[in-house]
Amino acid sequence: MKVESINDSRFRVAIEFLKENQALNFNGVHFSLNREKRLVEVGSESSWTNRITPESARSDIQRGIDTFEYLLEHSSDFAETVNGFTPRYSVILDDGMVTAEIAFLPNDKIVFVGDDPTNHDVA
Repeated sequence: MKVESINDSRFRVAIEFLKENQALNFNGVHFSLNREKRLVEVGSESSWTNRITPESARSDIQRGIDTFEYLLEHSSDFAETVNGFTPRYSVILDDGMVTAEIAFLPNDKIVFVGDDPTNHDVA
């Protein structure tokens, strides 16, 4: 469920959906729970349309980190829902039908998904 403010009446509903394994999209950052791995997936929609660089991926991931921390601080419902889950940060492309992970951040290093780590064209 897509919401843009914690004051939006739909935010509480979105938190309930998150608890039921549905995604929450908050200002272009997608959150979902991986109960098996005890992860909260934090996927930032890419701000770049042609070529994603390590720098742009890091910037997008930082937006996801900032959003995650904002929600932890300002929403006790969100904090309670993700308590005990470790965040896993990534950059995603979302066309409304399909969401694809482009890069992720393990150990403070950008890792691109795919066979060729030198080709980050998006098209």
